[in-house]
Amino acid sequence: RLELSGYHYVYQRLRVDSVGDQVIGPQEAGRYLGADVADALMLQGPVVLVQAPIPRRTFFAEGREYEYYDGLVGTVQLRLESESILVSLVPGLKSLFREVHD
Repeated sequence: RLELSGYHYVYQRLRVDSVGDQVIGPQEAGRYLGADVADALMLQGPVVLVQAPIPRRTFFAEGREYEYYDGLVGTVQLRLESESILVSLVPGLKSLFREVHD
């Protein structure tokens, strides 16, 4: 769920397409985002890159329609699921465990 800065209580539900496979530092994340965007953000601590497409080119807030633009900042909340490290290492086990629990 994405809440854009300046548009309180206007949430956009997003579907995560990919999650980075490593934790990186703020400087590396800044290089990934590019100088213009990195300068506008104050990243601190470890970062995991997540990609989630925006479903439309516009969003609604307070009865008006706005376009997304580069550099628009917001806060994201993610719902996470967990799985055992064994299933992570041997993905085929996931379907086996699912059959046992169904």
